[in-house]
Amino acid sequence: MNLIDKIILEWSYRTKKGYPDLNDKEDLRVFESMFGFNLKEEVKNRQGTIKAVQKIVTKFGSQYNITALPSKKNRLSAPGVKDSETIIKFIQGTFGEDEKFNGVNISGPRQNGNPSGKFSMFTFNTDEFEEVNMVASFSPPGGAGVGNEVRLVNAVQRYVDENEVPLNVVFKGSGRDYEMKNVTGVKKVGTELPSGWKADVQFYSNSSTVGNISVKQDGSFRWESINNNNTPFRENFIKSALTDPNFPIDLKPNVHHTDKKPRYLMYRAGTDDRITKVLVKNAPTDANELFTFGKDDPKTVIVGKSFDPDGIDGFTLTGNKLVIDVTTLYTDYSQLPDSLEPVFTVEQHGNLPYGLDFRIVPKEKAKLSAQGIEIDYSDVD
Repeated sequence: MNLIDKIILEWSYRTKKGYPDLNDKEDLRVFESMFGFNLKEEVKNRQGTIKAVQKIVTKFGSQYNITALPSKKNRLSAPGVKDSETIIKFIQGTFGEDEKFNGVNISGPRQNGNPSGKFSMFTFNTDEFEEVNMVASFSPPGGAGVGNEVRLVNAVQRYVDENEVPLNVVFKGSGRDYEMKNVTGVKKVGTELPSGWKADVQFYSNSSTVGNISVKQDGSFRWESINNNNTPFRENFIKSALTDPNFPIDLKPNVHHTDKKPRYLMYRAGTDDRITKVLVKNAPTDANELFTFGKDDPKTVIVGKSFDPDGIDGFTLTGNKLVIDVTTLYTDYSQLPDSLEPVFTVEQHGNLPYGLDFRIVPKEKAKLSAQGIEIDYSDVD
């Protein structure tokens, strides 16, 4: 077997179909990851463009967080840049504006040899690298919002858009990995999902959902609010506190109480001593998996990380594989540490029905103060 046959055989092993297809972008990407060059140059003078991009990154990278796109080093990734004028300033600041520098032409998506379907290509001539054809992606920091889930969505979507091929996205943390294959998009969800679902962010491949992610900020875990009429405990708790003389808690109307919207404050039975938190011991544990991971399909994965606004820290792209390093990663209830074990509490919350919040919280947040009290689940009829 000669060298060419060995190359084709190795390439074939790594393709989905078992043989390479020159019209398949993913097969070409696999070849480039193996051998360091693309069989079909993405742009004219690709090697010169790669060197020009690197020169721009060397000069402005640390100041503006710009990099060469790992999978396409002839492209400039500038997630914190807002407009094309800033890209031109990078070019001019690197190559100068003398008689040998004839300005910059900007081509829109799929125009004038621009291979990108989403971003503009900046074409300019230099003595050092001749004609440079640099695709540059940029967007305002933080994208459409500043919430933690939105930061994750914006970062992943930018990587998908820049690569213009499906990505395998891997969350890595807590000594384990969770991979979603052929991701073509990501979106923030939440209230639009069916009751009992836990996902904050969904990853999808074309029209199929391939991942449901519950996003928690570092050090900020909350589980399940069970303020609904389908929860017998809530109604039974209210009934016991209002009518059972042996129940250790009394409810007294607060200033916002009405017959249509009852609102109560909690007190120790027969006293004027306020209660702000009730810890319910020996609550059934068979629903804990549901409280934490929900009914999502595919099953929700819990990710803990405070994502940065620019979506740079912890994101690593190699070929078509995007690895996201996170602080914590839980794919199953058995992986939760004791500090996050679900615990049932009742707390004051003036905006909720009855003025009370019936909630499953992590064990580490269920500590009682002087205004707290413990009851047994069986105490509630």
